[in-house]
Amino acid sequence: MLQEDGKYDLVQGGPTKGKSEKTGFWTFTGGDPAQVMLDHAGYPAVVKDGEVRLMIDYDTGIWYSKSK
Repeated sequence: MLQEDGKYDLVQGGPTKGKSEKTGFWTFTGGDPAQVMLDHAGYPAVVKDGEVRLMIDYDTGIWYSKSK
């Protein structure tokens, strides 16, 4: 979750994996593709099928997205 005050809350895991939570600060940088910086790590932002994805690995198709 990217919050308006520049903070983020990242929850990983789910029903089949243990959950972990990380918090920090985020910024947005323009470009092609645009990037979202979570602390010091940059992730390209891609919009696909109405969902915004922060791409972790293009080769394996892994990304962060907001759960529904």
